[in-house]
Amino acid sequence: MATIDVKDANGAKIAIEKPLAPGRAAASASRPVVLSAEDKDAVDLVGTALGAPEDTAQSDPAQSGSLIALTKGLLTLLGTVITGLAAIVTAVGDVTSALAGILTFKVDQTTPGTTDRFTASPSKVVRPTITVQASPDYSDGDAIGPLVTLSNFARYAAGSGLIARLALRNKLSGGITVQTFLHIFDSNPSSTTVTDNGALTINSADYSKILRTIAIASSDWVAPKGASPWYTVDVIGPGGLLERLGYQLPSGRDLFLIWEADGAINFATTGDVEALVEQYQD
Repeated sequence: MATIDVKDANGAKIAIEKPLAPGRAAASASRPVVLSAEDKDAVDLVGTALGAPEDTAQSDPAQSGSLIALTKGLLTLLGTVITGLAAIVTAVGDVTSALAGILTFKVDQTTPGTTDRFTASPSKVVRPTITVQASPDYSDGDAIGPLVTLSNFARYAAGSGLIARLALRNKLSGGITVQTFLHIFDSNPSSTTVTDNGALTINSADYSKILRTIAIASSDWVAPKGASPWYTVDVIGPGGLLERLGYQLPSGRDLFLIWEADGAINFATTGDVEALVEQYQD
């Protein structure tokens, strides 16, 4: 350190260090500072914590005071995750396919697993065929079309889900002008005879299988818009007669529909009726 000679109170000449220039300097040009005993104890504690065994943090990071060990433990775990993801991507070929494969495995399984399943499945839309008769006219109490089977509606046997939309539409001039009833069954109404354009009587053995009966008034049908030929009614769906309908099948995977007339209907062609069902499967 540079010094300068000065005289003390007794007139004796002594050398003292010159003031340091502002800013950082090398150790040889710096003035040493001695920590207080309390500050030294605090620094020693930090050193002890940084030097804790690494395996302690990896096995139980919450109990370790070692910042270095904890960081290394987290990096080791992260490396394992990255290695696993890399293996999946390599096996499948690319990231998109890997993610799609994982989601497909979760969504497409058809039997209940022993672990939690991915339930936020995309919607499934089906268009069941309802063939009607152009002649003779349908009468009060007749079945409109055959028994409609929504095959494999649930993802697995005794499965469940949510019907988000069920729409009916017809091409009759002026629409269907009488009330009708849509009966939804969670099991096959096998004791009931369903004959298109024939009198319908639901057998008492099938009463417990009725999930819901929804009355459709003639005024519920919305007239065609633009070039569309269809009068439409959302039996189930937002703004429809029923907001939504959940189901839990007692067995099997199928849902069943019977449509019943409550007055005379005269269809012009066998293709005057269509249906659309959208659901979310569990």
